[in-house]
Amino acid sequence: MKKLISLCLLFIIFWGNASSQVKNQVDIVYLKNGNTVRGFIIENTPNVEIKFKTLDGSLIIYSYDDFIKLGKEENTFRNKITREKINFEKETFIIGGVALHPSQRAGFLMAGKVKNYGGYLKLKTNLNFNGNFVSEGYSVSNRYFNDKIYTGRVAFTGGMLWRVVKPLILYGGLGYGNRWVNWETISGEKFRVIDISYKGLESEAGLIYKINKLFFTGGVSTISFKYMELNLGVGITL
Repeated sequence: MKKLISLCLLFIIFWGNASSQVKNQVDIVYLKNGNTVRGFIIENTPNVEIKFKTLDGSLIIYSYDDFIKLGKEENTFRNKITREKINFEKETFIIGGVALHPSQRAGFLMAGKVKNYGGYLKLKTNLNFNGNFVSEGYSVSNRYFNDKIYTGRVAFTGGMLWRVVKPLILYGGLGYGNRWVNWETISGEKFRVIDISYKGLESEAGLIYKINKLFFTGGVSTISFKYMELNLGVGITL
């Protein structure tokens, strides 16, 4: 699981570097009349038209019939020209999924609203709320057990959404998480195994990708970096 968190962090760093490099380039429109125009593509509707902002600030709409091809080159004016901010449509979504750990599974519901930025709330549980126990100790304790194991999982988190491009949203959040493990003794009593039970600050990070009206998500979560899960889900636009 630690490797998964490292991969997610590397992805975010890579994406940030890639976005920075995009701003250091200008788009080129090669017109059919032989001219070339440099600037930034604000909006591209494939096979229909593009909205184009030239280096002098003019906004032009080109039909796909007006040009031969599109290209890019190094932006020598990057200190003077900034790409116009794109305002995305506001969307509300709900996602259901599963949190995976080698010793346990749990389900989650995630609901959020996002434009360029947004927020979300998330509930996670395995629906086992009976965590009562008589005694507690470590898994190496000298006790007699009947091989029955009871696990519980609940978490409440919320956080921020950042829409990088139209289909891709990054998320990160904090909240409270609890994962407990009870073993049953031969006398029928519950024994809380404290070295594999955790509660406290839960943090998470991941991405959401939209295809048509469907949202697909993947990410990782952890309780104080001691208990880690892989979170996978799918949802819809409301």
